[in-house]
Amino acid sequence: MTALLLVALSAMCLQQPTTETLNVDGDNVRIVRDGYGVPHVFASTWKGLFHGDGYAIAQDRLWQMERSRRMALGQLAEIYGPSAVEQDKTARIDGYTEEERMRQFARLAEPVRVAIQSYVDGINECIRKGKLPGEFAQFGVQPRPWTINDSLSIVQFMSRRFGVFGEGELRNMAAYLMLQGKLKDKALNAINDIAWMEDPDSPTSVPHRSTQGLVKPVPKAVTEKHLALLPKMSVLDLMDAIRLASAEPQTVFAEQHGLYTHFGSYAVAVDAKHSLSGHSMLLGAPQMGWTTPQIAHEVQLSGGGINVTGMGFAGVPGVLIGFTPDIAWTTTSGLGDLADVFVLKLDPTNPKNYLYKGKSTPFEERRETIAVKGADPVQITVRRCVYGPVLKVVGGRMAFARCASYWDKEQENFDGFFGFYSAKTMDDFERACAKVVGSHNFLCATKDGQIGYWYTGRYPIRNPDLDPRFPVPGDGEHDWKGFVPFSQLPKVRNPEQGWLGNWNNKPALGYSNSDTPVWGALQRFQMVQNYFRDKKTISMDDLRGLTPTIATTNADAEFILPVLLAAKPTPATETAFRILKAWNHREMEGCPAATIFGTFMNKLRDEMFLPLLGNFGSDSSFRQVTQPSYIYRALVGGPNSIGKGLDYFGGRTRDQVVIAALEKTVTELTGKYGPDLYAVPYRAGRMSLAPLPDVPYNNRGTFIQIVEMSAAGPRGISVLCPGQSEDPLSKHYSDQRDLSSWWIYKPMLWREEDLIQK
Repeated sequence: MTALLLVALSAMCLQQPTTETLNVDGDNVRIVRDGYGVPHVFASTWKGLFHGDGYAIAQDRLWQMERSRRMALGQLAEIYGPSAVEQDKTARIDGYTEEERMRQFARLAEPVRVAIQSYVDGINECIRKGKLPGEFAQFGVQPRPWTINDSLSIVQFMSRRFGVFGEGELRNMAAYLMLQGKLKDKALNAINDIAWMEDPDSPTSVPHRSTQGLVKPVPKAVTEKHLALLPKMSVLDLMDAIRLASAEPQTVFAEQHGLYTHFGSYAVAVDAKHSLSGHSMLLGAPQMGWTTPQIAHEVQLSGGGINVTGMGFAGVPGVLIGFTPDIAWTTTSGLGDLADVFVLKLDPTNPKNYLYKGKSTPFEERRETIAVKGADPVQITVRRCVYGPVLKVVGGRMAFARCASYWDKEQENFDGFFGFYSAKTMDDFERACAKVVGSHNFLCATKDGQIGYWYTGRYPIRNPDLDPRFPVPGDGEHDWKGFVPFSQLPKVRNPEQGWLGNWNNKPALGYSNSDTPVWGALQRFQMVQNYFRDKKTISMDDLRGLTPTIATTNADAEFILPVLLAAKPTPATETAFRILKAWNHREMEGCPAATIFGTFMNKLRDEMFLPLLGNFGSDSSFRQVTQPSYIYRALVGGPNSIGKGLDYFGGRTRDQVVIAALEKTVTELTGKYGPDLYAVPYRAGRMSLAPLPDVPYNNRGTFIQIVEMSAAGPRGISVLCPGQSEDPLSKHYSDQRDLSSWWIYKPMLWREEDLIQK
């Protein structure tokens, strides 16, 4: 691996950098591209710096910018035709008007406004004098001038994709209605199992002894009273609203067209005392899926009082994950509940109005026209109410509306991220985190050896007389009571263990799942904890070694496999037992144990839950509900009286259930691959990089950076697969594909003298 790394770095050094100069109101802006095509922008003024940022990224990703703004604005049907209409409807229903965005822009701090306007100007200079990507001609599109509205729309879209969660109330309501049909008065028992409020065994980023007590389960009487306040509804009444609340039309379209559908990310910070080098270190690996080009690009911005290097989104100025000479930071999605769905009762005498605080209140309405390539335009009505966008009106009875704490505030994330660029201390960084409205986990490392973690977002204080897992009565009597102050959100600095980490896990003990049970006993962050558990000191090589380790390890086997192996095998399962007993939980290409265990988990789901609960309308919904933590708690018991009044084993013992699932696993696999279980193949997940060849092991960062901080300056390495450019004819289209496939990294250069070969 070391030899390959040296070869890769030597190849980069042989490629001479290129330089382009722009004159921006007398500021000679220099764009120096390193051996991998990463632009390093040097300027004297803030205006020149961000002008160069917009210009350089437009050179690399103009078609990506075009698709991103159209996706955010609801204008993809203009180039893709009728297949994009549902995605565009979703974007319009939950979006803002241009006038609203410009009012939002006016509220930003002046330096941020200058940066955005300059970035827009840089994009437009590139459009005016640059060669357009071939896709513009392919789709018959001419790029209109870029606007502030375009960049703000992308900011808002990306903010929601990676920093906004919640709205699971409708799914829970649908599940409850389905379970009522099968379980009658025991439906709420099942809801308490599948939508638990907190699992104290779920791993946390903040050490337990630094946190509060446990979340108390919602009393059954409170839930029953809450449900009685809601209008009568059926599963069919809920389905369209569920699709819109989860942005399903946008996700489906994005998956079909290589746009952005995923969120994730893992991160680790190590303090100087526990670092082999004596310097603090940071690993950041945002997991945003795989496309060609990737959602992210790299850039350095040096001038106007800042020097920042790292990752950004095309169409959005600045760096989102990166480092300065003083501080390195990264972020992961926080999965906190920032939004609720409210149920409005319509006025029976005037169904165009809804009842709020006893008064008949008209909806705010506007008509939107969606232009459709090759078809007639589509007209839609966009409605809002006192809570926010209306997702669905059901007959003349009720309507579902989203109330979101981030509404009209996404652009404020700029104030937070731009604050990182000038942060010198942990206190400076914390003040910038306080301005981020999305649900994120932030980790940082400083040049003086410190590390820290902060959980961010505007979290509603909900009515205590309601069950937060179900839709909220929209009568005005059960509204939010304010927001949790940033000072009360989880955070920690320099813990005794010497490192901090997050992989979208629970921030701290006592933190509720609210409406969606994302934090259970089985959580992939435990792989990170296991990796560092016995290390007295941690090196850059350790951080590099973490990425392939967790990419090839099954997170569930540590908990579920011992339950299976504690049972007595039958003759039909003896070979499967031997294979699984010898397995080290690594899912290496061709490993039969990985296929056997994966198939077993699916059979175990079916064996335990399908007869009792049904499939919740589809196989995908069934898998979503019966997640591994639920399986584990049903097998061994849990904190919320799991299984109370419910028989997940169907009158059998636990051992009989797991053996039955394994027998069905063996039957399926031998029928498919033959009698020799040792010959069962395993195909690891792929990084799909079409039109380039796939790369195995996709559980890794879309972009990965590892940074060591010191008083002498940061030392960073990174990889962005497959490359910086979206142009298939560019040498930087895929020059990082092979690096990524072998977990090899290139230097993140930030000194101008290191860029210019002498």
